[in-house]
This record gives sequence, C-alpha cells and structure tokens, in this order.
Amino acid sequence: AKQENQWELDSKAAKDGEDEKKKSIAIVSGVVAAVLSIAYLAAVVALESRGPLQPPPPEALQSTVPLHGAAALVAMLPQ
Repeated sequence: AKQENQWELDSKAAKDGEDEKKKSIAIVSGVVAAVLSIAYLAAVVALESRGPLQPPPPEALQSTVPLHGAAALVAMLPQ
C-alpha cells in the first residue's frame, strides 16, 4: 500500500486567491503577536528595573479609608 504524501499533493494542487489570503492573514497575525509579546517583555523589564516599591505616604491613605456605620451617615448629610 503506497502512502500518499499530503504535502506533495498540496504543492501540486492549483493555488487560488483564498489560500494566499489565509497565508497572508496567518503571517500578519504572527507578526502582531510577536510585536505584542516583545512590547510586553520590554514593559515588564522597564517596570521591574525601577527597584522595590515604596509605600505611599500616610496622607495618600486618608481619602481611601472606607466609612462605616454612623460615620458614613454623617458624611452623607448636607453641609
């Protein structure tokens, strides 16, 4: 039983515009993926090279503390 080589059959077959379009879309999407991955790697390297994170100053935390209970009701009252 002779086995057919699909690669040879495909290369001998007539190529139409749809195959070329699919091939170009695959190449373009591969290039886009490579560019995005290199940009992500560069961003990670840039962010990691800044050194350890410093805690924010205490003044920055005052506005983010959630209000609970009576303090929330007082804060909602018109001035």
